Amino acid sequence: MEHHATRMSVIACQFLGRLGNTLFQYAFARAFAELRGLTLQTDPWVGQKIFEINDPPIDHNYPVVDEFTINLNSKDVTFRSYAQQDDCLIYTREQARKWFTFRPEIVSELKATLPTYDFVVGHRRVGDYAGYGYPVVSLKSYQDQCEKLGHQRDYLRMVTEETAFHHPKFQGEMACVPDFFRLTQPPVLLRGNSSFSWWAAVLSDAMIYSPVIEGKVGGVEHDCEFVPGNWPRLANLHFTTDLHLK
Repeated sequence: MEHHATRMSVIACQFLGRLGNTLFQYAFARAFAELRGLTLQTDPWVGQKIFEINDPPIDHNYPVVDEFTINLNSKDVTFRSYAQQDDCLIYTREQARKWFTFRPEIVSELKATLPTYDFVVGHRRVGDYAGYGYPVVSLKSYQDQCEKLGHQRDYLRMVTEETAFHHPKFQGEMACVPDFFRLTQPPVLLRGNSSFSWWAAVLSDAMIYSPVIEGKVGGVEHDCEFVPGNWPRLANLHFTTDLHLK
């Protein structure tokens, strides 16, 4: 009698947005797969080039679900959404740091070429935020927080897309990697209202302070208070909440 291997049920992950957004999506799908004993399949994505992960490709056109329609009985589905609600944090910081371990060749290259940041480092999103209707945190907010921590303003180093660190070995979709890695290195990180620096904070051992944008009108610049921790929400959108990663 011929025996056929039993096929495991699947959760597939399709990605939306750039690095920070995709890390939320992958982490949720990975955690869901491990909790339910499912095989995780993904579209090819930049995370496979940055971190030591290599999941199999999606092999079927599964029904699409999001954080509002997936449930504990879901299987053989494709997750396609942002997963930036507190209820989506079904993983721990320890798990995330294990999954998102930088490939050693990336660490060695960047540690050899990036400047050492023994300063307060701030990440600020400006560029497209006003156009998308997101609150923009003022530079003054970061400077004021640096002073509240007992430092002169010139002790603050800012990381922005407009002043990105250009590295000849990191091009295209990998061009963001030097700045992302750089944000994981300082002793104090003032993260932005951005998934990019939220995840850098998760992977960092820094003291983290975050801007509170709750109630701020989108599309314009605001002076915002910073609070200790990595929990304030990233945007005033219906699918985002404060994020308390354990």
